[in-house]
Amino acid sequence: MFRLLAPLLLLSAVSLHSALAFTPVVSIMSHPHNSTHEFIASSYVKYLEAGGARAMRIPFNANVTTIDTIVKNTNGILFMGGEPSLPPTASYMYGTILAQYDLQDPMTMIPMWGTCLGFEWIAQCHAGLSVLSSGFDAENITLPLTFTADAISSRMYTSSPTDLLTLLANNNVTMNNHEGGVTPVEFEATMADEFTLLSTNVDRQGMEFVSSYEHRMYPIYGTQYHPEKSMFEYGAQADPADLGYEVIDHSPEGTRYSFELASFLVAEARKTGARFDRASGLKTIMEENDGFGAGTSFEQYIFFKV
Repeated sequence: MFRLLAPLLLLSAVSLHSALAFTPVVSIMSHPHNSTHEFIASSYVKYLEAGGARAMRIPFNANVTTIDTIVKNTNGILFMGGEPSLPPTASYMYGTILAQYDLQDPMTMIPMWGTCLGFEWIAQCHAGLSVLSSGFDAENITLPLTFTADAISSRMYTSSPTDLLTLLANNNVTMNNHEGGVTPVEFEATMADEFTLLSTNVDRQGMEFVSSYEHRMYPIYGTQYHPEKSMFEYGAQADPADLGYEVIDHSPEGTRYSFELASFLVAEARKTGARFDRASGLKTIMEENDGFGAGTSFEQYIFFKV
């Protein structure tokens, strides 16, 4: 009996080692909360975990040495939604990662993803602060996407086994929560040299905005909408009626596209190989945090001492 089980045990051990070695670690930049703490919304961490990754924090005001250490030990970067203006930390990290890209070396191709404010940060890193327009009436609204002709050949929307183009064009599932944004005209003038416009939307007043893009060559992606919310934010007020304060779609279509985009981002991160080294002194978010708190804009906050 032992002779029969031994090869199976050995195979299990090899499989376990392989799974651990290639579990990607994606870094999320925290945002200021008060004078003593920064925070990350739990929904972004859960979103990455749904795709098969662990999460690590990028301090909002990290120094150059810390950023360089993180870049060496991360498989991807996620800039989340929120309110802060573009910090020097994000600009430096964007430039550092962009400078190391080598299409012949997958290990250098660390993906960068921006959601809502993060989408705007990436646009600003590439095109300058003036790329953003204000005054969009697109807070707390859920929309289908209007795809461009280029979307059919995109990486973001066609790498999934699910037909995301049809799903997202025909269902009101992408949740928007923004007043700032990039118009298609401004995108064409300042970003179309290196980025592909994949989808647009119009706000309540008929003002058109870019809702997703990707870099033509590099793994850089942005969505003005919030894919993490459909799986991990419920928008329920703490009252007997359980009223929602945000129009977040939790239908099968909503949770499906959310999962597929999380899986896509983590799949991009896996291509960079094993990078996280505990000898660096870095910790995952679950190890580093200084507790959790409940809220309304985000239902759960993860806090970090500064």
